[in-house]
Amino acid sequence: MRGAKRDSCRGEHDAASFANPHAQQVLRRARPVELHAPGRIALIDTNPNTADPAAQAVFDDFSDALTAYARSSSSSVPDMVRFACNKQVEVARDDSDEPKGFDAAVIAVSLPADASSAHHVDMLERAWRACTLEQHARVYAIAMTDAYAPDAARDALLDIEAYCDRGYAIWCGGIALGAGNLIVRTRTSPRMGTLRRTRSQAIDRLIAAVRLGTNVDQALELAGGSGDPSTPDILTVSCPLPRFLYRHIAKA
Repeated sequence: MRGAKRDSCRGEHDAASFANPHAQQVLRRARPVELHAPGRIALIDTNPNTADPAAQAVFDDFSDALTAYARSSSSSVPDMVRFACNKQVEVARDDSDEPKGFDAAVIAVSLPADASSAHHVDMLERAWRACTLEQHARVYAIAMTDAYAPDAARDALLDIEAYCDRGYAIWCGGIALGAGNLIVRTRTSPRMGTLRRTRSQAIDRLIAAVRLGTNVDQALELAGGSGDPSTPDILTVSCPLPRFLYRHIAKA
């Protein structure tokens, strides 16, 4: 365990402290006790209106790559069901299944450059209403900001961690993506090409954590690597282009 648990009960955090998670230190949660592959994964797009193209692009990459890795290792492919807030947008393989019983969730968060903590809180409430997670479900997230730097995306991941720390689920980490305008524009480019490589590599590392049923840093350690101690369980992906060029593309 990298840090102490909060002294107070998770359910007793007040709304003010959650709405501003940076007013207090976010302490690390314990790692999942057991490693196990999830059987059902909820892929939750937090856009309140329609399916977000950037979220769908990263979910396509995530689900395609996870399926390929599972099949190449002769492992079973988990059910992956997509949700847009409270609306189910893709049914499970078994149409008789109800949208419940998920032992893992991957939350996609697309942020405007000026997103606030209040925006994050509303987003998370919608995500938790989208489906029913099992007790002790593992939660992962992919946060994307249109800003050049991924700072706002990291803040969103910390908000999700704080939300999980209230007792809703086990936070296992995520990806903070900058330059979100490139995601849809590059979705058909080579997966390991210049414009997608770092994003694809981060998604692969997230998939490793999901398949093991553990958090991001432990999955990296089991593979012989290590995470960034300044941002535990967060994989940060910066823009592959110079700032001036990204600004030009974003305005086009």
